[in-house]
Amino acid sequence: MTLGKKIVVLKLTKSLNKNRFGYHRNIPNSVYTCVGSNLTRRTIMRSFNLILIILILTFSCSESNEKPKRILTYGLPGQYDEAMEIVGKKWGIEIYPVAGCMVSQNLIDSVKTENQKLWLNLDKINDFESEKKFHRECKIVSNGMYESREIYTSEKTIKEKLDEIKLTSDYYGELESISEDGNEYFWIINSFSKDYISKPEFRLKVNIINKSAELI
Repeated sequence: MTLGKKIVVLKLTKSLNKNRFGYHRNIPNSVYTCVGSNLTRRTIMRSFNLILIILILTFSCSESNEKPKRILTYGLPGQYDEAMEIVGKKWGIEIYPVAGCMVSQNLIDSVKTENQKLWLNLDKINDFESEKKFHRECKIVSNGMYESREIYTSEKTIKEKLDEIKLTSDYYGELESISEDGNEYFWIINSFSKDYISKPEFRLKVNIINKSAELI
């Protein structure tokens, strides 16, 4: 829903167990509902101002070399965000959400400016285009996530366990890690009830080269 010219509001209407991105990954889209009729422009802009103040204080108060390496993000998390987190761990970069789906042009510009500072510093250290390389790796991981998910949901034993979960609740896969050669993906399968209370059910390993999946 659009309010004014530059403001988009999307609010979660269910209370979910949170992960580091703020909400469970791979929850069906039906969980989310677009609302906003009870929000005034003044309330929204106050929220924007608070976010921007926090952003400025966090990244402008110190120019120390010890300042953590962070990529700022906003919006609802998805598969690519998971890929960024995996690649970020490899690079020693924290993926740091600063806002959900309430965004203004000022916020977008601030995030872009701060992220650009990081890439420029990394370019000086690495002597290559860091941002392009980072996102190439994220795309490879994201594609591997999709492929590995297709593999394990088709494997007979695992499919039977997933079908058993679906009799009483539902499930989602959470990527735990990837092998150094990028060929094996390790997943945690979590169930979540109608009340959106989740718990881990089992772990599995998927090899995207030989197209195999097994419980671990």
